Amino acid sequence: MRLDDVLHFAINVPQPLMVRHLICCTAIARTAAPRTAKVRYELFSSAVAAGGALGPARLRRNRARTCGAMFAKQALNTSTQERLMSPSTKQKLAVIGNGMAGIRTVEELLKIAPDKYDITVFGSEPHPNYNRILLSPVLAGEQTISDIVLNDWDWYKDNGIHLITGKTIAEIHRTRRELTTDTGEKFNYDRLLVATGSNPFILPIEGNRLPGVISYRDIADTEAMIDAAKLYKRAVVIGGGLLGLEAANGLKLRGMDVTVVHVMPWLMERQLDEKAGKLLQGSLEAKGIEFRMQAQTEALIAGESGRVAALRFKGGEQIPADLVVMAVGIRPNTALAEKSGLQVSARPGGIIVNDTMQTLTDPRIYSVGECVNHRGTAYGL
Repeated sequence: MRLDDVLHFAINVPQPLMVRHLICCTAIARTAAPRTAKVRYELFSSAVAAGGALGPARLRRNRARTCGAMFAKQALNTSTQERLMSPSTKQKLAVIGNGMAGIRTVEELLKIAPDKYDITVFGSEPHPNYNRILLSPVLAGEQTISDIVLNDWDWYKDNGIHLITGKTIAEIHRTRRELTTDTGEKFNYDRLLVATGSNPFILPIEGNRLPGVISYRDIADTEAMIDAAKLYKRAVVIGGGLLGLEAANGLKLRGMDVTVVHVMPWLMERQLDEKAGKLLQGSLEAKGIEFRMQAQTEALIAGESGRVAALRFKGGEQIPADLVVMAVGIRPNTALAEKSGLQVSARPGGIIVNDTMQTLTDPRIYSVGECVNHRGTAYGL
């Protein structure tokens, strides 16, 4: 059976997640045995892609770690010439995105081919790589920002990685293989990894840009909610999915009066049936969180100060709100890719990649994470 057939079987045929993952890892490892280091690494990226397609973000790091260990052993079979490259022959690898997917890929690359690339990582946030999934415990006061850092500043330094934080790549010039930051600085690359993640979806309604209206996606959003809880009393969370409920719980623990607005009949409808959703709602109501179910938000109303002061439903009813958190889903962050001429899926979105995570448009550019569309599917949490 060909490798592509094995991967297709593992991803598309219903079976336990770990069974799928082991099929991918075993098949690719065997296929990779006689090949060059470059081909083995590309096949490893395919395995990570397959693993990433098998479940939520909480499981991806463990799957990538298992698959990476198998391929690290395969990499030991490379020739001396492939393994021991002099610094003068190193290629420049640029990574756009300092999040979990991009840095996990770098971690595996360092295990397999530690001397192959001079690596530069660009992150728009002023932080090292952290576990975005654990922002909810930070909001709830159970952990601190330092507790959720995955790779601290010293990790980049110890691995010879040039980390540039607080800057966004504004342009990819594919012909010159050149990146331009939002401040006009230019950087060249030989290989490029795009890991721009996803953006929170903001409801296209009146008042969605008012002060006090935020999404829930990163450290800045979390800190904004913590600060708001010290100054204001009434919070409204739009969205009754997992992220919205975690935001509501954290804000309630911070002392705010919280109302969750959800358009569906029960909570977490993608994960729970109606009975389970109602039981969850009851347990959260017992903690003091209020709910407005099957309610559609029409507009957000500003107060005299210009800050959001109320939410208006379709039909005209209003409820007070000093803080509005939108947790109504995400969209792949593909604006830079589209601007650069990379092929992007219209629906469900994402930079289109093959089974080695290589973009279809440019063989020197790869992409991983929530910005990707692999075999017609975009994954995210």
